[in-house]
Amino acid sequence: MMRIARHMFFAFLLAGAGISWGQIIIEEDVVTDSIDVFAYKEPDKKPGVAMAASLLFPGLGHQYLGQQQRAIVYFTAEALFIFGLIYSESYSRKLFGDAEVFAWQYAGVQGENGADDFFWQNVGKFMDADEFNRVLELNRTEDIASLKYVSDNLQWRWPNDSLREEYNALRATATRFHVASNFFWIGMILNRVVAFIDARVSTKYKGIRSSFNIKPSKNPAYARYSLSIKKEF
Repeated sequence: MMRIARHMFFAFLLAGAGISWGQIIIEEDVVTDSIDVFAYKEPDKKPGVAMAASLLFPGLGHQYLGQQQRAIVYFTAEALFIFGLIYSESYSRKLFGDAEVFAWQYAGVQGENGADDFFWQNVGKFMDADEFNRVLELNRTEDIASLKYVSDNLQWRWPNDSLREEYNALRATATRFHVASNFFWIGMILNRVVAFIDARVSTKYKGIRSSFNIKPSKNPAYARYSLSIKKEF
């Protein structure tokens, strides 16, 4: 009996040693959570207010939502569009006025009653009012009497072609600035549309963050090393 007990004792020792030398440790550390990609995030502030403010003036909606950097971007863009619109339109009107003064000074145009934009275009196309009237007669335009320039304030005569071309150059530059003002109008509209959509998106969907980490770890119970794999949502 003593011999059998001794053999069993040594067998248990060997078994324990084998487990200690060849033990495999698997450590599981997984953090899980449910995900709804299109989960609606309850905003701290009302989306409708943010979108309405963005349409009123781009950047106000993002300022309301506390998104300072985006608000600055929209504010800056809107300021540039407004400045460009005011400058281009005011400079365009100034050049048109300068062209009329130029025509009065060198061609004797008085303008005023009946001097619409079509009239000022013809001042640049013809050397004088008589030439314009003769062209109407040659083309046999209907209702010639109403189209002819016969009143004194609608008469002009250019001394030479160079002055007439200079007049046309002033009007052409004024027209380009007027067209540029339309692009600034379009820019202001697009800025509001983008700010409106951005404000809506910023208050609708919840962002998703995830990470996947693999790192070695030590188990103090067995003084062994293992790999720890963790997935977080």
